[in-house]
Amino acid sequence: MRMQDTVRSRAAAHPTFTVAPGGSDDGPGTTDRPFATMQAARDAVRALRAAGDLPREGVVVELAGGTYELTSPLELTARDSGTEQAPVIYRSRRGERARLIGGRLLAGFAPVTDPDILERLDPAARGKVVATSLPDQGITDLGGITA
Repeated sequence: MRMQDTVRSRAAAHPTFTVAPGGSDDGPGTTDRPFATMQAARDAVRALRAAGDLPREGVVVELAGGTYELTSPLELTARDSGTEQAPVIYRSRRGERARLIGGRLLAGFAPVTDPDILERLDPAARGKVVATSLPDQGITDLGGITA
């Protein structure tokens, strides 16, 4: 049996924390009540480990399909590791695609129509530039950028 097959067959028996878009970090991280963030799942694994309750077979953190906007780094340290016999496995759910984004997805882009802005653009760029409103998307801290 190949090592990858062994890991897959062993992983099927592991207790699982589930993360899903639309989940809640106040929940238990089950399939029916998933966590919303990988940080909450990581912290649940840490709590198991700190209490000495990390299962002998290890644990799986499974991400349901969807997009996850990481607004801060996901820090994994030695205390998040398992062992060869009791691994901690992070993976997407079989047949689903979990997409991790280091920031936020922006929407609402539309062509620039403001005559003052269009006048400042190179003629070749006019009609090709789009803009969106960051405050309309809940982004109010522009990191010191001023208009």
